[in-house]
Amino acid sequence: MGLPKENFVILLLYSLTVGAFLGILWDAFRIIRIACYGKKKNGVPPPVKLPANEKEVIRALAFKHSQKFFSLSGILIFLSDLFFCISASISVILLIFHLNGGQIRGFAILGTFTGFTVYYFTVGKITIIFSDIIIKGIKKLISLILSVTLIPIMNFFKYTTEYLFLKINFKFRKMKTKNYINKQIKKSKSGFNLSEEKN
Repeated sequence: MGLPKENFVILLLYSLTVGAFLGILWDAFRIIRIACYGKKKNGVPPPVKLPANEKEVIRALAFKHSQKFFSLSGILIFLSDLFFCISASISVILLIFHLNGGQIRGFAILGTFTGFTVYYFTVGKITIIFSDIIIKGIKKLISLILSVTLIPIMNFFKYTTEYLFLKINFKFRKMKTKNYINKQIKKSKSGFNLSEEKN
């Protein structure tokens, strides 16, 4: 049973759109990676610093320094890739179930891949070129949001705790001074134990 021409066009357009949105999601992850780890020039990672002396060689060869099976950056990259793959799979499945009743069409998957590829080599390239500007803009936006919301709360908490600490410290010092004065008064009444020393 063939697919009507109208449904074919609609499914193709939707698959291209889904592919483009997946490209946007991929760019978001790429921007996060660049913000965390910096850009790789021509796809080549920065040069590795060679050990300069015997101690650095021993440290580099040590198991705890050289053979780290899991690093934080590796885990974050793995999780982001996994999330993207899951998102892409769910998007394609929902597209096929919603528009084609669950029947898998090769051109729908091809359309999604085409939409992603077209986005990646057009808008995606422009996005990476201006990634530094985008990252700076996002950082400014985050700092603005924090300055309006979180920072006033933190300052209030800071000044409140400092005030309470000063109050407690003042009371403690006052009590300590009072005890010291009372002890000195008692000693003065007994003549500071001078009579005992003379005997």
